[in-house]
Amino acid sequence: MESIKKTEEKKVVSYKDPQNFEDIVEEVKKAETHDDVVNIINKTFPNWIMGWPKRYSVDYPHFQNNWDFVCKKAGCTPLSVIIVDKIEFNDPEYKLVRLFSELLTVFGHSVRRKEEFIGCKMCGDAIPSQGVYQQLVERKVTNIPACWMVKCRRC
Repeated sequence: MESIKKTEEKKVVSYKDPQNFEDIVEEVKKAETHDDVVNIINKTFPNWIMGWPKRYSVDYPHFQNNWDFVCKKAGCTPLSVIIVDKIEFNDPEYKLVRLFSELLTVFGHSVRRKEEFIGCKMCGDAIPSQGVYQQLVERKVTNIPACWMVKCRRC
C-alpha cells in the first residue's frame, strides 16, 4: 500500500488594497497618535508587521548610521526597526501597504521586509538575512562579520 503524504498548503496572504481603501485612508488621517496608526495597520493587515527589533546589530553599523541619517532629515527620532511580511513597490494595487510603510518611516521606524532582515536569535537586534549579507560581501562593504550568522557576534 502506498503511503500518501499530506502536504500542508501554504496560505498566501495578499496585502492588496481592500475595497474600503478610501475609508482606511480617512481613518489614518484622523488618527491622533502613532499607536492609533499602528492599530489601524494591525486591524487592516493583521500579520503584516512581523517583528519590532529596537535597533540594528552593532555588527552592521552602516545600517544604523543610515537610519539615523534618514531620521535626522525627516526630523524624527529612531524608534525601532519594523520587519514586515511584504511590500510591493511598483504594483498600483498595493498603495495602502506603501502608505503604511511611509507613515511608519516618518514616525521614525526603519521598515524592512522579512526576506531582508531577521532578529538576532539571542538579543533581537536586526541583522541582515543571508541574501542581504551576501550582497554586502559582493559590494565589498567593510566592517561586517567575516561570515553570516543568525546572531550578533557579541551574543
